[in-house]
Amino acid sequence: MKKLVAALLVVPAIAHADSWSHSTMRGLDLYQASGAGGIAVNVICDPARVYGSDNSGIELQLGAAGAPSGPVVFKAEGTSLEATAFRGRIGPNAPAWSAMLDLLGAEGAVQIEHGGAVYSLDLQGPAAFSCSA
Repeated sequence: MKKLVAALLVVPAIAHADSWSHSTMRGLDLYQASGAGGIAVNVICDPARVYGSDNSGIELQLGAAGAPSGPVVFKAEGTSLEATAFRGRIGPNAPAWSAMLDLLGAEGAVQIEHGGAVYSLDLQGPAAFSCSA
């Protein structure tokens, strides 16, 4: 019975892989996309600065590597952007913040490189993130 419940919990994630889902949690907009190999990207937007400062950010889980710390490279359609993650999080003060939101929000293939490994998402449909640039 426990295996059946676990399998049922996994099916929705597989069915929606590589497309953005949106929810609101504690006043923050949360956009989530996941793909093969255990990659998960969350874009957290705080357009109203609910907690006093901008709590927007990008959170990454890169398969077995987990939450990366250090340089992360985002690539799509001939564009390459580098940011520094700390425990899987990239904050809104990153030099390429606006460009990263544009890259992740566009439809198409996105590659994320970290520590010599490459992770891919094929995003189905553009996302209009509520984060301010």
